[in-house]
Amino acid sequence: MSSRPSQLAISTSSVQRLLKEESTYRAELASQESRLRKLEQETSDDDGNREWSVRQEKQAIAETKAVFAPLREKVLAAAANLEELLVS
Repeated sequence: MSSRPSQLAISTSSVQRLLKEESTYRAELASQESRLRKLEQETSDDDGNREWSVRQEKQAIAETKAVFAPLREKVLAAAANLEELLVS
């Protein structure tokens, strides 16, 4: 007989998963910003691609930053749900 996880276990896992996701996005953002700084510091443009690469990296950074507000709302909602389960 397999035991199903309790609602408390599910809610706890949900909060943990969302926090890990946020952490991953923060690491990705730091990496993207580092690549952008490196691109902006380069003085040579051997392949004529530097300007395009800088634009692409800035767009990727903007897209990553756009994830944080909705993700934070999900974390707060999941944490509130978990807290509600703990109180009841």
